[in-house]
Amino acid sequence: MTIKDAMELWMKDHPETPVSFQTIRNWASKFGFGKKKNNLLPRSEWVIDAKKFKKFVEKPEQYLKRKES
Repeated sequence: MTIKDAMELWMKDHPETPVSFQTIRNWASKFGFGKKKNNLLPRSEWVIDAKKFKKFVEKPEQYLKRKES
């Protein structure tokens, strides 16, 4: 799945909360559901694991919830 596909899936399920392509990339890196095709190239495309991202989209609050001190 591409970043664009991931963005469309997010907007379909959460139209009230728009996010940028950069946000999707940050989430993919932080939560482990995506990676760059080639880490050596700074503008390399990202590949998103569709299964993991769909799980994230279903319940994003589980991932985005801040740790309580």
